[in-house]
Order: sequence, then C-alpha cells, then structure tokens
Amino acid sequence: MDTTTSPDLSLPAASPASAVRRAILALALVAVLVMAAIPAVVAVFDWRLPDNDDAMRVAQVRDWLAGQAWHDVRQHRFAPLDDGDMHWSRLADLPMALVALLAMPLMGTETGLKLAALVTPPLLGLITCALAVRIALRLAPPGSAAVVASITVPMCLLAFPSLTWFLPGRVDHHGLQLLALMAAVAGLAGGSVRGAVVAGLAVATSLLVGLETAPVLVVVTGFVALRWLLRGATVRAATIAFALALGIGLAALFAATIAPERWLARHHDAFSLIHLAPALVGAAGLAVAAAMLRGEALLARWIAAAVIGVAVVAAALPFPELLRSPYSQVDPMLREIWLSRVGETFSAVAGLQTGQPHLAIAFGVPAVLASGAACFMAWRAWHTGSDRLDLWMLLAALLLVTTVLAWVWQLRVSGQAALLGSIAVAACLAWLLETRGTRAFLVGALALSPLVSGAAGAMLSSRLEADHLQARSAVAGEPDAATPATAQATALPGQCTGTQAFAGLTGLTPMLAVTSIDVGAPMLLATAHTVLAAPYHRNNRSLRAAYDIFLAPPAQAEAKVRALGAGLIVTCTGAAEADVLAQRAPGGLMAALEAGRVPGWLAPLPSPQGSDIRAWRVLPPRQGQ
Repeated sequence: MDTTTSPDLSLPAASPASAVRRAILALALVAVLVMAAIPAVVAVFDWRLPDNDDAMRVAQVRDWLAGQAWHDVRQHRFAPLDDGDMHWSRLADLPMALVALLAMPLMGTETGLKLAALVTPPLLGLITCALAVRIALRLAPPGSAAVVASITVPMCLLAFPSLTWFLPGRVDHHGLQLLALMAAVAGLAGGSVRGAVVAGLAVATSLLVGLETAPVLVVVTGFVALRWLLRGATVRAATIAFALALGIGLAALFAATIAPERWLARHHDAFSLIHLAPALVGAAGLAVAAAMLRGEALLARWIAAAVIGVAVVAAALPFPELLRSPYSQVDPMLREIWLSRVGETFSAVAGLQTGQPHLAIAFGVPAVLASGAACFMAWRAWHTGSDRLDLWMLLAALLLVTTVLAWVWQLRVSGQAALLGSIAVAACLAWLLETRGTRAFLVGALALSPLVSGAAGAMLSSRLEADHLQARSAVAGEPDAATPATAQATALPGQCTGTQAFAGLTGLTPMLAVTSIDVGAPMLLATAHTVLAAPYHRNNRSLRAAYDIFLAPPAQAEAKVRALGAGLIVTCTGAAEADVLAQRAPGGLMAALEAGRVPGWLAPLPSPQGSDIRAWRVLPPRQGQ
C-alpha cells in the first residue's frame, strides 16, 4: 500500500492582522480611484468636455435619440448659412447611444446622456487594451505570457496621446477608430479564417467612421495581399475571408449609414462613392484571385496582383477628388486664421520649424523609438526563423508609416503610433527581461517609455508658454509682436465650457448667436440657442460670416449682424482665438469687445461667477436706422 503523502498545496490561512491590512489596502485603493474619478464626474456632469468634437458628438447623439433621422447627421442649430452640414458618420454615435438608452429609463434623458459620456470612452479603452494584450501575447516568447501581459497594460496606459481618447467625456470618434485598428491587427495575428473576417470588418468599420486612419488601414490591407503573394496556398482561405469581409462590410455599412439620395455624392473628406468604388474593386479582385489561384507559382500571383492594381487605379481615375486635401474647400482666410492654428493638424517637423519643439519631443520621439524596437524585433524574428515574423513585419510597417506621417503630415497620427508602439515596446521589454536580465529591462523601459518623452515635452511646453506670456506683457499693445504665428486659436479655457459657464444665456428665448468658432460647440451643448460658427470645415459661409463680423469695425459689424437676424454676440475672453482676431484687426469688433469698448448697439449680459463667457444682447435698431 502506497503511504506516500501528497504535498499540501493549500494557502496558509491569513492571520486576522493580515486580513485587516489587506482590507485597509483595498479600501485605500478604492478611495484613490474614487478621488481620481470625482473631477471627471463633476466635469462631465457640468458638460465640461475635453474637446469641441466631444460636445458636438453629444449634441448629435442627443438630437438622434430625440427623433432626428438616422441618416440626417446635420446639426440643425449650427451654421444657418450652410445648413450645418457635417462630415461625420452615425456609426460613431452608436457606443454612447447604446449606453445612454440603457441609463435613460432609470436616470432620465439628460442624466443618462451624461453617464454615457462619462463611461463610454473608458469602456472602449478597456476593450482596446484587451486587444493590445492579445496581440502582444501572440508576440510573446514561450512561457512569458504573464510577463508580457503585465508589461503591455502599463505601456497602453502610458500611450500618450491615444490614452487621452479614452478618458471620461472623450466621446469623439478617435477612440472607436483605435479600437477598430486593434481589432484588425488582433484578427490577423492568429492567422485564422475567423480572425481574418474580424479584421476585414474592423477595417471597413474604421473607414466608415472616418478617413483619419485610412493610411494605416491601407497598410493592413496591403499586408494581407503581400502575405498571400509570398505564402500562397497556406494563407489562401484567410485571404479570401478578409477580402470578402472587407468588401461586404464596406458595401453594407455604406448602404446603412449614408442616405440613398447621397450614394452618388463625391465627398473627399468622408467615406463616399469615390472611396467605395476602388475599394470594392480591390477587395473583389483579391478574393477572386486567391480563390482561383490554388497552387500556382509565385509568378502567377504577382501577375494577378498587377492586374488588380491596374483595376483599382482604373476605378479611381474617374474621381480626381481623391487627390484633394480633406480641407481643400476651406476659405483661404479661415485657413490662415483658424485651421492653420489647430494643433492636431501640425506635424512634428512643423513644430520644430515654428518654435514648438515640445510637439516633436512629446509626440514624435516615442513613435521613432517604438518603430526602432519593432524593426529590431522583426529583424530578429527573420534571423531566427520565428513563426512570429509576419506579425512583427505588420507591426513594424504600421509603426513606420504612422511615425513618418506624424513627423511630416499631422500629429493626430501619433495616437495610432503610440498604441501600436506600446505593443512593440512591451514585447521588446519582455525579450530583454528574459534574455538580458533585469538591468537591461530597466534601462530599456526608461529609454522606450513614452512617459519620459511626454514629461520632457510638457516641461518644455510650460517653459515656452511662460516665455510667451512674459514677452507679451513686455510689448503689450503691439499687434502680433508677442504672439507667435503658431499660437493655437482652438484652445478654450475651462471657464468657457459647461452649463455653468453659459448659465446667463439659458433663460433667454432661443435665438441666433454670433460666436467665435471655438465657443460654438460648447454653447450648442449647454443652451438651446443656434450658433453661427463652430470648428467644422464644411460650413465655410457661416464661419466666414462670423469672422467677418468680428474683424469688421463695429458700425459695419452691426449691419452684418442685423442682416443675419442674430440676437446675441458670444465670445470667450482670454481665449487664443479672441487674441488672434483682435490683433489681426485692432479696429474690429473683437478688439473693441476685448478692450471693453462696447458699441451702442450691444447690451452686456451678466456673466456667471467664474465664467469667462462674455455675451451681449443685440439691441433693437434705433429709429431712422
């Protein structure tokens, strides 16, 4: 009889003192999380959202849930000279609308919307982080899954600026696009047919949400095609699945989200017929070629790829709009005063050239470092014959493209680079820990972490801002002498957003307000008034009318205001936009209002305590006028 006793694997009982310490630690952690969340809750429930687009997104969802048609994405209280035409997709409204619909029966409409704006971005962020961990695990060396996962999570949390798109209140569409990008890469990571379907649908969804991620999605699609060219039959089924999912997804989402009367419209700033036609030709061509060429030689696949390429170009030739910039229709004066000062449209190189090196340090340098890490790991995978080579090549290609675009095109791409980079850096650090030890891991973590570059950029930004304010004080009264050409005209002080900031206007009968561009979206959200201007590039006539009023001498501005039938003038005192307009036209209406010289046809309205919103009521015309 075997009397060998098995080892006792049970955990030792915790002592009462140990249990108390754990309870105290857990309560302290909960308290820290609650304290960290309270400012976000207070801000969102006052409708003080991080960005103009967040305010407009909430207004869009609110109007839809109140009965506005699914296909009607116009904002009917905005840009009366242009009908408030927007270039957004209703798809981006779905996550917040779903949460709001669940909350409204218990909390009411407005509170339900606020809760949805509060929790939807972090929920999308959790899903995105889970997908990033899934990708990193596919890259992990055998036996190091726990290490890779534990490194990937903090790397994702440090992925600035992509992290900011998942903060409470950040309900704009960028977070959803990042989630779709991660879903596409995760779907391709396993090499399965099911994953390929997920990837194809994710690419289609991201394109219909917005075109900002189109360059990286082209890389994803090109990877699938190139993998088929090189691997042939071994990836044939996955290639067919991806191409069919992409084509069917694009066609179905196009039909579902765009009104039938606009199916033939040629919009170059949002997904439309000009994008659908070549995309469907490419997807169908790839699916047919992969289905027909079962075991043919490499040359046959390359010939098929060349034919597909020619067909895609032929499908695109009737649409010269594809070569136009998304902002090509913006009025030249609006481009100079407003659009050229929007921070996310800067590139890292432009930041260096215009005296804003902190942009390159905070956004561009982490992307370069992550690209280097990905390229090194891809080279190592190729050198060792690793089965992870394909995924490393995809990740390296995506990082190289986003890094180049962030440096020479627009910094908004750096968010995509940051999240992709967090995966590459996490896998690289896990390899360092396994092969080189703790010291190499710590050095690598310090060198590759975006926290270091971000902190350096933030400190430099604060220093530059302090120098700018000091110079401005020294030459007060001299137009343009102290304000650099790159001053952003799109940043609002916190006291110019939220229901409290606009409390002085909520009791008035709804009317048309002439607003500076960056006041428009927060005012739409906080009041029932109609606004003339908000930062949306399709509405040239309304935006130009607003700037013409603020730049005109007060007497001429009065005639323009009365011709529009506007009843209010609303600005944000101290905002960069007001400074830019006042300096451009020292004799204009904005300069007069900023200096306290209120013309006789305006009557100041009381401003709530702590608010930087300044509003004036347009008085009835004098007799004989």
